[in-house]
Amino acid sequence: MRASDDGAATIWAVALLAVLGLVATASGGVASLAVARQRVALAADLAALAAATSWSDACTAAARSAEANGALLLSCARDGPDVLVAVAAPVPPLAGQVFTMLGHPVEQVTASARAGPS
Repeated sequence: MRASDDGAATIWAVALLAVLGLVATASGGVASLAVARQRVALAADLAALAAATSWSDACTAAARSAEANGALLLSCARDGPDVLVAVAAPVPPLAGQVFTMLGHPVEQVTASARAGPS
């Protein structure tokens, strides 16, 4: 081993740990966005079901259901016997930071759903 090689393994180990940390952070951001997308889709489904089964104001029931599930009702409309809803929720902070660093800022996740008699 040459004297000029002293400490080279430490530098490589630190560089590898930095790369692994970046990959783990990016993976966590993508995973949290996927979970947020599923939660918003569930909130949309539940809001549509609440609207479809409401005896009074369907859109008020949809708004209450969306809010109870951490989302905001964007639109609500009747299409014959069916109800169409769209909801949105903010992106988790980690996902927002990761996608902003990648040049694709994402502020909210949206989903829509339809419910009615079968």
